[in-house]
Amino acid sequence: MEEEFELQRVFQRDINCLVDEDRNLRRRALDSLNKGLFKSEHSEQDILQLFKRSLLRNLLRVVSDKVEKNRELSIQILAKFFEQVKNIDNDLVNSIIREATSRLRETPFPEQSEELRLQLIHLLMLIFKKGYTQPYIQNLSEIMHTISKVLADSYAEIKREASQFVINLSHGISDSVGGHSMAVIKSLAKNLSHQHAKVRKATIESLGELLLTRDAGDHLKEVMPSIKQSANDKMSDVRKSTYQIIARLLNQFSPSLLRDYETELVQLLLNGLSDDNEEVVKTCQALIEEVGKNVRQIEGEGRIIEEQPVA
Repeated sequence: MEEEFELQRVFQRDINCLVDEDRNLRRRALDSLNKGLFKSEHSEQDILQLFKRSLLRNLLRVVSDKVEKNRELSIQILAKFFEQVKNIDNDLVNSIIREATSRLRETPFPEQSEELRLQLIHLLMLIFKKGYTQPYIQNLSEIMHTISKVLADSYAEIKREASQFVINLSHGISDSVGGHSMAVIKSLAKNLSHQHAKVRKATIESLGELLLTRDAGDHLKEVMPSIKQSANDKMSDVRKSTYQIIARLLNQFSPSLLRDYETELVQLLLNGLSDDNEEVVKTCQALIEEVGKNVRQIEGEGRIIEEQPVA
């Protein structure tokens, strides 16, 4: 307990200076916290209590500071907090998520710096990777709205990172994310026409993962033209990723979705056999074999069920 209040005593002036009108005082306070707070001699629990009592409230105000360097330092401190402290209270996590998304959720972006927008996305991804899924579910509508805006960012690296964020969410909260996916799916479809092949490849991969989550597959009809475009992309890596996604949709879609889309998806996959890239052709051959094997297995299981005697 004494160590806990000692940490408060050491950094109280810095915490107070975070809201001072003097930008230089705010900068020095941020430097002091960034360099001194996360040293090994300070326990996780003491740092957590300091954030809860007074630090977080003032620090979140600096996330929207007029000075870019101050905003950068505040984001760095928040990232270090999640990297080094475990079992952070959900109310603290909620506050941080909401402040981070507030800098990204509308265009033109309140955060004008491309690099800081990227850091904010990295912060949101870090929080999710640390296992704080419940706050994300609680704020999912706002988060997905934010991602849909970020995917329209002119900075290619941000588009790629936002696509990776979609993949992370699709894997981590697959039962929840699909219900809020419409705006994100539309933004991803637009990025399939982006000038950079790396963006297009990241986009088709994240679009596929999102479509496979609960309730998202119903939106396939609206993006099918974009997927067809991706299957004819000028870059073989993008075409290869597209065919891999198409095969996954065929293998993992529910029977009800397959009734609507199976014929079209199969035809797309078969088109890959005439690709001018040998590696893509071989990939499609293997994918077609895998899909066929899966279909035969499902049909076999169906026959077994039908043949079982009625009790």
